[in-house]
Amino acid sequence: MVEARSGGLFLVMGAASLLLTVISTLTWVGAVAINDSAGATGGLLFSLAFGTLLLLTIVAGRNVRLFATPELIGAVGPLGGIRTCPRAEFAEIRLVRHGDQFGTFIFWRFPTLNVRRRDGVDAFSTSAYLYRKDGLRDLAQYLGVPLGS
Repeated sequence: MVEARSGGLFLVMGAASLLLTVISTLTWVGAVAINDSAGATGGLLFSLAFGTLLLLTIVAGRNVRLFATPELIGAVGPLGGIRTCPRAEFAEIRLVRHGDQFGTFIFWRFPTLNVRRRDGVDAFSTSAYLYRKDGLRDLAQYLGVPLGS
């Protein structure tokens, strides 16, 4: 079995949410110390929100993977959901880049991986940002298909 594990997106999100959790917790503690009820409420709410985001980032970073076996190709989502395509029906993996609404590709580029069946229908698609580049290259090499658009 070859698999592409989760990439740096989860590390960045986790680090940012950890930093914001610490800042909001310090704000909450400071507001409690000076008896500021509005500051304490806001600090507590932001601490809970960023703490939840941190927890979800840790869980999702451990779950996300794209894999291939001799029998099937599949993707495991952030909350554990699985999408699969039987290897006998597999045709290609396409890397598709989506631009902004004006079609200029200046502001954002959202690359997705579309796993297509032989009949031309997408079996499933997933964001390319979720996986490590080297894992995607290994997966494409294992499947014997180029990873391109």
